[in-house]
Amino acid sequence: MLNINNQAAHLKREILVRIAKLQLEGKLEEGVHYIPREMAPLGKEPVRCCIYHDREILRMRVMARLGHSVEDYDDEKKLAEFAKEALEREKPTWPMLTVLHEACNACVKAHYMVTNACQACLARPCITNCGKKCIEIKNGRAHIDEDDCVNCGLCMQNCPYHAIIKIPVPCEESCPVGAITKDEHGKEQIDYHKCIFCGNCMRECPFGAMMDKSQLVDVIKHIMNGRKVVAMYAPSIAAQFRVVPGQLEGALKQLGFSRIWEVAIGADITSDNEAKEFEEPQDDDHLLLSCLRAGGAPPCAGAGILHFRDPNPHALHRRAGPPCRPGLRHCVHWALSCQATGGHGRRVCGLCAFCGRSWSLFCGQGRGCGYGGGGAWLHCAQRHWSWLCRQRWCCRGSAGTAQAP
Repeated sequence: MLNINNQAAHLKREILVRIAKLQLEGKLEEGVHYIPREMAPLGKEPVRCCIYHDREILRMRVMARLGHSVEDYDDEKKLAEFAKEALEREKPTWPMLTVLHEACNACVKAHYMVTNACQACLARPCITNCGKKCIEIKNGRAHIDEDDCVNCGLCMQNCPYHAIIKIPVPCEESCPVGAITKDEHGKEQIDYHKCIFCGNCMRECPFGAMMDKSQLVDVIKHIMNGRKVVAMYAPSIAAQFRVVPGQLEGALKQLGFSRIWEVAIGADITSDNEAKEFEEPQDDDHLLLSCLRAGGAPPCAGAGILHFRDPNPHALHRRAGPPCRPGLRHCVHWALSCQATGGHGRRVCGLCAFCGRSWSLFCGQGRGCGYGGGGAWLHCAQRHWSWLCRQRWCCRGSAGTAQAP
C-alpha cells in the first residue's frame, strides 16, 4: 500500500488549499488561472519533459479539484470558466472519479522479474515449483519465459533469496472488482458501471492519474451563502488526525458547519429497518445483500449490487417512501434524518457533507440506490482540513463569508 505521505498527496493538498483560499477571499474566478504557473514557476526542475508540460497537467488537476471530469477537458476553455461553472453548479456530477491520461504512466502489464540477487542455487525451488516449467538458468541466473508464465507467483514465494519480484500495475492491482483496464494506447481506464468507488486506485497510483472530483468548492459555497450545512463524519476520520473527538468536532464547527454528527448513528437506524425486512420471507440473494447493507460497508454493498448474481431489484430498493427506507445505507439514513429534523425535532439544514474515507458512501447514491441528492463529499485523506482548521476560514465578519455558529 502506498504511504499517504508522498509527493502526489502533497500536490493534491496544495491545489485544494489554493482553491479554498481563493474562494474564501472571493477571488476564485480571477485567481484560479495562476495556480499552475505559481506551482510550476520557471526555473523549477520539471517532473516531465518541460515546465510547460507540468503546467498543463497541473491545469487539468485544478480542473478536477473544481469538481469537473478531466475527460471533458477543453484546451480552449479557461480555468476561470471551469471555476464559474463550479460556483454555479447545483449538485456534484457523476461519476466522482476521473482519469488524467496525460499523467498515466501506461505501466507495462503486471509480471514477475528475476533480479541480480539470484544465486542460481542448487535447490532451485523456483524451477521445481513452477507448474508451467517456464523458468530456466541462463548466464548464472534464473530466467522467466513471459510467454508461458501465468503470473501465479509461486517462484517468488519459494525463492530463498527473495530474488524474484512482482512488477505490478498499482491501480489495477488495487481494484477489487476488475473495473480498471488498459485502452488501445496502454493507458488505464475505469469502467464506471463496474466501479464501486472504494478509492483504492486513486490512493495507490504513484503518478496521481486517478483522481476524485473534489466537492470542496460546493461545500464552501453553501456555507458562504449562509446555508446551514451539517458535517457527518465517519469514525474512520479519527485515524487521520491525532485529536480527540471533541477537538475534531470543535474544528469542524469553526469551519462553518451548523451541526456535527457521527455517521455511525445511521447504522442503528439501518439495523432497525433491516430487522423489519427479515421478518418477511427472504431468498438467499435478498438476505445476503441486506446483510451487506446493514453491515455499513459501502464498497461491499456496491459490489453486492453490481457484481452478485442476478440480484433481486425488489431486495435492493425496498419501500422508497419515508419514514422507513431499508434499502439505504447508514450514512444516508442519518442524512435524511438530519435534513428533516437536525436530530432535534426541527429542520436545520439543506445539505449534509459526508466527511470520511470511502467515496462509495456518497457515490453509490448516484446509481439510484435510494437517496437522490442533498449531499456532498469531503474525503478526510485530502488533509486540506488541517489547513482550513488552522486558518479558521469560517470568517470573522469579512465580506462574503459566513459567521461561525
